[in-house]
Amino acid sequence: MISGRLKKLYRILRRQTVKLTKEQISNIIDQYIEEGLDNIDDPLLPKRPLSPESVGNMIEGAEDVRSMAFEDLVAFNYKAVSTSADGFLVQRDIEPERDSNEYRQLCHGLLKASVGLMDVEVARTRGDYEFTFPYEKMGLADLKAITIVPAPTQPPTPQTKSPKIADLIEAWRSENITAELWKGRTLDRYTGYQSVILQIIGIDIPILSLNHETVRHLKEALLKLPCGMNKKAEFQGKTMPEIIELNESKGYPTLSVNTVNGYLTHLGAFFKWCVGQGHMLQNYADGAKIKTRKTKRPDEIRKAFFQTDLMVLFGSKDYREDKFRQSFQFWLPILALYTGARMNELAQLRLKDIKVVDGIPSLILQEDPDDPTISIKNAASLRTIPLHPFIAAELNFMRYVQSMRDKGEIRLFPELPLQNNNYGHKATKWFGTYKTKLGLDSKQLVFHSFRHTLTDNLKQQLITETLIDELTGHALQGETMGRYGKRYTVEVLTGRRC
Repeated sequence: MISGRLKKLYRILRRQTVKLTKEQISNIIDQYIEEGLDNIDDPLLPKRPLSPESVGNMIEGAEDVRSMAFEDLVAFNYKAVSTSADGFLVQRDIEPERDSNEYRQLCHGLLKASVGLMDVEVARTRGDYEFTFPYEKMGLADLKAITIVPAPTQPPTPQTKSPKIADLIEAWRSENITAELWKGRTLDRYTGYQSVILQIIGIDIPILSLNHETVRHLKEALLKLPCGMNKKAEFQGKTMPEIIELNESKGYPTLSVNTVNGYLTHLGAFFKWCVGQGHMLQNYADGAKIKTRKTKRPDEIRKAFFQTDLMVLFGSKDYREDKFRQSFQFWLPILALYTGARMNELAQLRLKDIKVVDGIPSLILQEDPDDPTISIKNAASLRTIPLHPFIAAELNFMRYVQSMRDKGEIRLFPELPLQNNNYGHKATKWFGTYKTKLGLDSKQLVFHSFRHTLTDNLKQQLITETLIDELTGHALQGETMGRYGKRYTVEVLTGRRC
């Protein structure tokens, strides 16, 4: 029999005589992917359903690992993956030769596979089991033909020219516009963010030259910018450094912390997209937001109207004597109080959006592919709202609708023009003046407060949360109600059948 020491010597000698082949490289990477997929799925299955916090932590961890693997990949840094490579080789009685092209080829393939596995883990954690290992995206469609990577003698210079930040922002912007994720006021707000960010950072800066210092510089500049600078003549035509310097003498209030955080959140979303597209190694805006102390609960940020407030609003001389000059001034507050609809949802209504559904006059909040000016906030906001009989019949709203149809009008309130991609702009300004004139000058009482008023009223009457969410256009929570449960009928929403 051969002694233990002789067996060990035999294995060492045998490893030294075996050369790593391309077929073996392919088999090792196949095994690495197969084991990686098993390790991803096994821990997830018995833990379903995961809490939102657990899902977030797992996704964040996987994205961190992906980022590190991708960074090593583009830098040809095989130090971290060499342990795995050595383990696979020892299993096959192959002596690792770290100076060989074959060894570097193996490590390079393992790093590519690591990035792909992290993409799978993120998808699995989110519950997407149709997502498969991205062979083509990772350049691993043919594992037997991995390009041999030369051993670098110094940190490599990227072979492809780094794209400019302005070009990538435009590509990101076009992608979101095409997907109809950005439109209306959202598009205007993000366009403003991007303009300021580019003016501070520079439009010709290569994306790979950005770092944490870039973000710190941006944040410092934002905190010094004056509020409403685009509306002040003295700032027009000046650069950002000139605006900051001028404001030091003018003394205008600077951007709030919440506004600055809005810019940083937008930049972080852009950087995340860049990382996903392979343009950046990491999101340098992570952790850049300024921490703030929350002093109010979410339901305290805006007030609901008290009963006394409503008596002031609707007991005014304008309502009692029908003194309003334009129809929207009479109808919009009433419709908002009874439907909880947002200002622009009501201001943009067309006559064809008012229909009788199952015998009940209703508002149909919908988009129109032929009219891009008609905008709904999100998918949950596409809904049908039954009108209270007090509005439809006693206040003669349906008679008003018919009179507008008889006039050949298209929109319910044609006197409201489209301003800033929003039909509610004029009405919002009017309501602010109207309620202040009546003594309701609290900044927390705005037109949106009608939405809070309806929600609070229904809540106090123990109406179910799902009914309230569907009436007001909030996404239903939970897999059962949100995905499988269909919309409530108008009859149920009116309370006639529960």
